[in-house]
Amino acid sequence: MRSLGWLALVLSVLGLALVTTACRPPSLPGTSAGSFAVTESLATNACAGGFDPPVTLDYTTDIRILGEVAYWHRGDTPVANGTYSSDGHFHFVSQQDVQAYASRTAGAPGCSLREIQTIDGTLALGPSDAGVEDVDGDAGALDASVSRDAQVLAGDGGPDAGVHSTGFTGTDTIQISIAPGSDCSAIFATNGGPFSMLPCTATYAMSAITH
Repeated sequence: MRSLGWLALVLSVLGLALVTTACRPPSLPGTSAGSFAVTESLATNACAGGFDPPVTLDYTTDIRILGEVAYWHRGDTPVANGTYSSDGHFHFVSQQDVQAYASRTAGAPGCSLREIQTIDGTLALGPSDAGVEDVDGDAGALDASVSRDAQVLAGDGGPDAGVHSTGFTGTDTIQISIAPGSDCSAIFATNGGPFSMLPCTATYAMSAITH
């Protein structure tokens, strides 16, 4: 989604385009698992007609890890947070509503579409070099603990300093549905609109290598 720097909602027949901007945050949480050159290839699109995204997408993104939390950061867009497990699996979900058209008659609701985007993938993990070596005695253990805490607070190390990846694979799924309270009858093909049905889903296959 554009709000997270992933994908713009393209309602080509309705002529909609959502554009938002955000400043790059002054600091980023967690430790980078890598900066990745990502390629997405459209695999399925049951939303064609109303939602016609590019067949391929290419961009770079940074995945950062802090414990069981994953962070997705692309360019100057806001940082998105999701989940992470020690086997390299990450999961991000984002939701936004986009107005298709305003109310066409007094007192009647307009039409807003809800886009839920899910990125699900697995990092190809490299050797781990996390941890502090040569801890000797209570004093050494205390020093190691302080060091790890300082690294976490700085957002540049800590227990996840050993998460290093050579790439990842995954899926990018976009589901489009009618937002609650909307009257979207005009967008269906039976009424001359672009959508044959809602909700509908489009999926991309994702592959990435370190950038």
